[in-house]
Amino acid sequence: MTLPKRLKASSITLVAITILTAALSGIMLSPSQAQSFSGTLVPTAGLVQILPRGSDAWVNVAEQRLVQEGDQIRTGSDGVAHLNIVTGIAVDIYPTSQVILNNLSMRDDSGEIFNLVQIVGTTYTNVTQTVRASDEVQITLPTAGVTVHGTQFFTYVDPDLNVGVISQEHAVEVQTADNRKFTVTPDNFIYIQFKISPSATVTLTCTPEFLRANTIPHYVIEPLNGDTSKIQALRNFLRSLVRSNLNPHLRVFLRSFVGLPAVPLDGLGANDDEEELQETLNAIETLPPEKVNLSDFLSQYRDFWGKTYKGALTDPMSPATCGNGKADAGETAANCPDDFSNPASCGNGICETNRPGLGESAISCPADCLPHEKLALSCSLVIRQRVHPPTPVPGGAPSGVGR
Repeated sequence: MTLPKRLKASSITLVAITILTAALSGIMLSPSQAQSFSGTLVPTAGLVQILPRGSDAWVNVAEQRLVQEGDQIRTGSDGVAHLNIVTGIAVDIYPTSQVILNNLSMRDDSGEIFNLVQIVGTTYTNVTQTVRASDEVQITLPTAGVTVHGTQFFTYVDPDLNVGVISQEHAVEVQTADNRKFTVTPDNFIYIQFKISPSATVTLTCTPEFLRANTIPHYVIEPLNGDTSKIQALRNFLRSLVRSNLNPHLRVFLRSFVGLPAVPLDGLGANDDEEELQETLNAIETLPPEKVNLSDFLSQYRDFWGKTYKGALTDPMSPATCGNGKADAGETAANCPDDFSNPASCGNGICETNRPGLGESAISCPADCLPHEKLALSCSLVIRQRVHPPTPVPGGAPSGVGR
């Protein structure tokens, strides 16, 4: 398919995830009935913004600050941030991502309530605390509710609301909209495809029936040979990465994985750059299952996000005016790529976070990087109001596939 131009633990700990392929809006989804407390947001590079609860104005964050229940956080094309909760929960927020700190409070019985809503982008969650029976620790994706009992995992939501869940340590239990359960370990993953019709982008009412009808879960496990749906799901996932966050580091990673020779991207003209990208996409589309070791791929994926790409996200913190869509005094393409991105490329179907002359993100180019906000809002309300993720039994055995 061609895109448009432009475990080491001695016992497995489960994270129950109810996948309902939907999307979440930038609002507080449910009021807390407990006393709220604060977390800490640490911006580490580029453009990071916060929308405090009750405000309608996003504010750039250049230094550590407290965050509270109801606050929203988003990152630009080069932005990365670290959210830390004193009880032992940490979340890395990668470029062109948007999250909501939906609940952060203590119940009267001393149980903790933590719910982070991920609308779009990539996050890495590390839960080191021991979650008690009275605690409610959840990550709600634009397509999932995650009940956490101590683990490390990547969650990914692309602009078209497709979702990937990849574990780094321990197991992740995923329950889909049709009530099937899948156990994701560091050696497999799940990719949930969301079928969006043109009319759905303007639908203001989302229902559980709509979610079930438009959700296609793909459980990708070895062996990939003999089941074309599994290798095709991997191909779709790789293309989704290109569509959601096109940058030189990702392109190098993908070329290496599909067996293409390295190509220096610096200095390429527009035509050569496009030719290189199409070559990579063509190689993904024809990727043979016999050449894929799934466990190795997932290890490479985790290293890419946790080391290679993360290590390259070192741009200086953006000026206070960055992200308003215009070049203000003191801004440059180096310290505020979002405001210097060529607007002519916005709307081509690729969120180009780092391409010559382009620095797109959900902030600067929602048409490419966050195009389904209305659908996201409607379906998120269904998730929060009607769906209650199952509470896993501590120490319980992981479920089978669809059993």
